[in-house]
Order: sequence, then structure tokens, then C-alpha cells
Amino acid sequence: MATASTSTSSTSISDALSTRCACVREGDTVLLRLPSKQEKLVKLTSNATVGLGKFGKFPASELVGKPYGVTYEILDKEGGRLQAMSHQAVAEMEDAKNTNQHIEDDAGSIALLGTAQIEALKQSGAAGRDIIAQQIAQHSQFQLKNEFSKDKYLKRKEAKFLKHVTPLPPTSHNMTAHHFHKLPAKIRELRPDSMSQLLSLANVRPGGKYIVVEDCAGLVVGAVLERLGDEGKILAIHDADSPPAFDVLAAMNFPPALVTSLVSTLNWSNMAEDYTPPPLPLSAKDGGTNFRSTHERDKIRRRRELFETLERARAELHQGEFDGLILASQYEPYSIVDALHKYLAGSASIVAYSPFAHVLTEAQNKLRATNYVLHPSITESWMREYQVLPGRTHPMMNMSGSGGFLLHAIRIFDDPTAHAVTASKKRRLDEPAPAPEKPSGSENGAAPVAAPAGGEPEAAAVGVAEPERVAAEASELEKEGEGGERMES
Repeated sequence: MATASTSTSSTSISDALSTRCACVREGDTVLLRLPSKQEKLVKLTSNATVGLGKFGKFPASELVGKPYGVTYEILDKEGGRLQAMSHQAVAEMEDAKNTNQHIEDDAGSIALLGTAQIEALKQSGAAGRDIIAQQIAQHSQFQLKNEFSKDKYLKRKEAKFLKHVTPLPPTSHNMTAHHFHKLPAKIRELRPDSMSQLLSLANVRPGGKYIVVEDCAGLVVGAVLERLGDEGKILAIHDADSPPAFDVLAAMNFPPALVTSLVSTLNWSNMAEDYTPPPLPLSAKDGGTNFRSTHERDKIRRRRELFETLERARAELHQGEFDGLILASQYEPYSIVDALHKYLAGSASIVAYSPFAHVLTEAQNKLRATNYVLHPSITESWMREYQVLPGRTHPMMNMSGSGGFLLHAIRIFDDPTAHAVTASKKRRLDEPAPAPEKPSGSENGAAPVAAPAGGEPEAAAVGVAEPERVAAEASELEKEGEGGERMES
């Protein structure tokens, strides 16, 4: 029965993961993109209304069951019903006639719809596209614009008057981009491209075990959990008095059973091997089950569950053999690596992120003096965003200056008996050459080999290296060894 129950639970988790980014479910936290390109996080609850300000409102039930990534128009006349909009193909623009040179810069000379007229149209229930069409008809110089200017004008008006919304899947990329543009300090200015490099350098893969130390509201934990799928383990170490909220992780709509089974939390003060929990009662006063009240029973039950969860997390940490250590914390990274490296397996990746280069530079210099990491190196994330349109592909004018810095190293185990390859070669050359074997003919009384004209017998040169050649080879190996030591240092 236990096996069947476990199989059913794993199947339900897999089904929930497959639909997490496919369609909107009731109770999910949904990331909505507005016509102004801004984004908003909303919680879909039953009988709730999603308000988007000037872009309208609609019942939350209208979004449940609809796929992500589709743009829906809000129909105010039908009580906020959502209707899928068709995608418009991007067409080539060729315009050799209009050059914008006849457009007057004086705004007072251009006839436009007034604010009162626009408000009257809105009150009458006119659709957004009808308002835009009337504005274009009233614009006295719209036909003087070239095709590129007309397209830009239309996009500005659509972002202002159209009422539509696009639900975005709660992936780690979308959540990182949303918080980076809205509140970068909450995630320590972690950019989406830096997040992808962080996961790649840490070699995050399904079935792996990883220690995560982060102050990004659970964003890094959620990104690692997304790559693990439904197998693996994450141990998040924190400094909070209680388990951290991880509100960004909660907004990524992972199944609660998956988070409970794969993610464990542990406080810094509870991870020491000699830690002793406080002497709190874990049973009734007489040691049995005779509780004085229901409140006391529930209190002791919760306390026992917390104690068991803590012991499981401590056992996982002290068991070691973790595949990686990922840092995105406000604390100094070297002290964290020095405290946790003993729980890592051989060749495990150590990756630390920081928006400041000098923090990682100091940690790199300290790690170089240790014997438990290999090749600590620092890289800077760099990204340039492009507009890709027919005839208008170019870099964006505004872009972020820096995506932060990453420190990467590999966990190794020191072996005092190991030697370099060049030293081994040199040691073999320093050993005396073996004596030449005596010719078999001399044992049978045969005549010795005749000496050449130079006076030295040929047998003396068989199997014996010339002193000059030995000295030359030893000198070359010494030079190679010194060059290798300089490169390693």
C-alpha cells in the first residue's frame, strides 16, 4: 500500500509540474503584462476581480483554464469577458516618398482630439481601436509621416488606449526579469542572464544535491528547483529565526508537495555538529498522551514536527556529498565557503554572485591560498538587448550597465603524496642507467668484439646514454618544470 501511495503522489506531482507553465489554474499567482509593457503579479482567488487601473478589470474566473502567452482583450461591454486576440504578422516596410521633412514641430498647429473629446468617447463605451482611429483621422499631419513613424505612433496609442492583458508563465526567467525591473534590490540586482550563468556554472541538473545560501526572497531556490524537476535535493541555509517566507518561490506555483519533499531549510546556528536543541517538552507531562487541553496537544505536536524536520535537515547536511554550493547573499562569500566546503563532494562547483566586484575579488585572493578549491575565477555578466524588426534591427538605446559578477571554483581534495608529472620525469632521469648486459658469446669462450679504430669497443656504447645527452635532457626538463610552476602560480 505504501508503494502504491508513493507512486500516486509522484504521478500527481509530475502532472502538476507539466501544467504549471501550460495553463492558468485557480489559486495561482499570475504575472500579467499590460499594454504599457509593465507587469503585475496577481493572486487568482475564487469570486475575485482583477483590477488593472485604466486598462480595465475582469473576473479572475475568466483567466482560469486559459493558456499562458496568449493576449486577451478585455471586453468592458460584456462584463470584463476575455477574448483571445489574433497575432499580427510583422510586415516589411518600404517607404521612399515621405521623409518627415514637411512635418511642423509646433504642436499648436496640429489638430488633435482634445481631452474632453477622448473622455466623452470613453464614457460612450467606444472601444480603444475606435478612439485610435478617430485620433488618426483628426491628426492633420499623420499622412506626412513615413511608415516607420506611423508604426511608432500607433504603438504609443495602443499602449495608452487598448485594454488587453497577457499572462506570462511563472518561469525563473520571467520572475527574475519582473523583479529586476520593478524592485532590483529585492533580488540583489540579479539579472536574467546572470541567473542563467549562475545555474550553468553550478551544473544544476535533475537528481543533484545543492546547498543554497541566498537573500533573494527564494528566487535562486526556485530557479534551482525548476531545473531539478521532481528529483534532487536543495538545502537552503538562512539566518532567520523562523523558516524564511520565500515569497518569490511561492509565486512560481510549484506543487506544495514538491517543495516540501525537495527543499529543506536550516539556520546557521543549528548546523553545528555539537548543536544541542533546547530542553522543551515533546510529550505530555506524564510522558504519555494525557494532555491537559487541546491547545497543549497541538502545541506539542507542532513542536515535535519542527524538531523532526530540523533533525532531518541536519542529517542531510552532515551526510555531505553535495554537488554544488550556490551563493547570492549579502554576507562575505569566503566565510560561507570556508564553513560549508567540507560538505561538498569532489569536483563540486562553488558559485558566488555579487553585484560588487571587490567583494568577490577579496574572496578569490583568499581561496587561492587554500588547498580545497581549484581555479577560482571571476566573470562579469554582459548583455545587450536588440530590437529585431524588418528593416529596424538595432541595439536598444537604454540598457542596464552591469548584471553583476560571478565567482566560480571547483572543490578538490588535497593529497600530500601527489607529485607533478615533470618532477616524476626528472626523478627517473636522475637515477643511474642500468649496466649493459654481457654478450652471450663471452660466456662460451668466444672472442670479444673487436674494437673500432677509435680505440673504444662498440659494446661499451650499447644501452649506455652519452653523458652530454643526459645532461641536455635534464636541463630541458628543468626548464619545462620551472615554466609549468610559473604558470600554475
